Amino acid sequence: MDTHDVEFVADCSPRVIVMSRGNIVGDGEAAEILTDSALLSKASVLPPQVTQLLWQLSDLGLPRNVLDIRETKRLLDHLMGVEG
Repeated sequence: MDTHDVEFVADCSPRVIVMSRGNIVGDGEAAEILTDSALLSKASVLPPQVTQLLWQLSDLGLPRNVLDIRETKRLLDHLMGVEG
């Protein structure tokens, strides 16, 4: 499947191939590819919104390689001391 919808790709978590100017610049698991800021920048692709949020909160010790909203909620709950 060919798509530019990174939110859809993040939900599906398939193997991802990123291209730039007709060349493959990344190939691997969605979590690996869609959280690689240098690779995404090279291909002019914005990361999923969840990933962008965690990048902004990485100073608090949160990981930068999460695509899943449920995992993000778990991490934020843990950070805030909320039991769930």
